[in-house]
Amino acid sequence: MSENDANGTATGTTPAAPTTPPEGGMFTQADVDRIVGERIARERQKFADYDDLKAAAAQASEFQGQYEDLVGKVSTTENDLWRERAARRHGLDDELMGFLVGEDADELDARAKTLAEKLNAATPPPTRPGPRPDPSQGKGGDIPLNGDPILDSLKSKLGIP
Repeated sequence: MSENDANGTATGTTPAAPTTPPEGGMFTQADVDRIVGERIARERQKFADYDDLKAAAAQASEFQGQYEDLVGKVSTTENDLWRERAARRHGLDDELMGFLVGEDADELDARAKTLAEKLNAATPPPTRPGPRPDPSQGKGGDIPLNGDPILDSLKSKLGIP
């Protein structure tokens, strides 16, 4: 765009013909057409790059939209990564990751910790199956399993003195 000097003529262009009336005090139609034509040319020159600016603005708007889409995708991916890390750190299954919701890594980690604690508290630890109890134990009579009373009982039944 060109700039105007103090006289209103465009700088960097040929100076316009004087707009003062000739000696007779009147302009001819040719003078008026020339003066108007020069003025129109100067105005058109001011806006000559308007189409270029409009195209650049449209392209900038398109780039802005693409940028915002990419920022949204990066944010979503980053949040998914934080959720995955928090779930793995606290031993949660893939099925439980949908319950982890948060805006940053610390919030997701705190929620994963709480969820893991609640699940561990609600589920009793698994019990190891041990040997079955023997119902015959502890129901013997007065005779102990070791010692002289057994020997004495056998001798008396067999008739051995």
